[in-house]
Amino acid sequence: MSYGFFWLLILWLAAWRTNSSPERPSRDSKLFRSNRPGLVLVPSLVRSHAAKARLRAVMMAFLALVLLAGGISGLRQAESLRMQRLAASASEATRPAEAVRLLERAVALAPARAQARLALAAALPPAEAAEVLRRGMAYERGHPGLELALGLALAKQGDPAALAHLRRAAELDRYSRAVQTAALRGISLLVDRLDADGRTEQSRQAAAEGIKAYRSYVLLAERAREGRDDRDFRLTREAVSLGILLEARGGVPSSYFPEPAESLSDRF
Repeated sequence: MSYGFFWLLILWLAAWRTNSSPERPSRDSKLFRSNRPGLVLVPSLVRSHAAKARLRAVMMAFLALVLLAGGISGLRQAESLRMQRLAASASEATRPAEAVRLLERAVALAPARAQARLALAAALPPAEAAEVLRRGMAYERGHPGLELALGLALAKQGDPAALAHLRRAAELDRYSRAVQTAALRGISLLVDRLDADGRTEQSRQAAAEGIKAYRSYVLLAERAREGRDDRDFRLTREAVSLGILLEARGGVPSSYFPEPAESLSDRF
């Protein structure tokens, strides 16, 4: 009900009901014929008027059901948001179990709310978080936050599938330096996990994908610096450090860095 269109719809329905109230036909109306003493309604016109009244009643009932469904959905959304806020308070009071329970309730009330899912995933172990995020992507596939969180959860488990989600998040929100940097951070974490598990070849492949992601970030930052940038998009110092680390881990010479890391970061 916070959307203006909702109230415009209610006002329109009220105005429509006022203007569409049936009027009593006058004596001069074509509805009447004086074939004999007294007035007799023409049957065909009566049936037409009754059909229009029935159609109007059906349309009003349908719109009433739509408004009822919208109202119930809005109440569920509001209650979900309230549960999420209570969970944040419980988390600050060091009651993690209660916070998780409240967040699960928030997600159950409004499954399509990405923010509730992200908050719940942040409070769960990586494997459980990944499942919660996957279910959320069934409602909203193009959400960069869900893609990024799922990629990070998979990276913590050493799952190479994390690469696709991290790159996808960077593509969906290209001019967010926070998302670009977090994606590189996730790829670096994946490389570390693969190395720790002794999967050297997969680690190098992940590092190579990370180098591609970093270079794409650099090119975007250069274009933003040359053109109009309303989001203060630039290369972060952390991204530069991660790029150097990924090049070293991937066995690629650092030919992409013509300047020291600090000055390269300052340039953006």
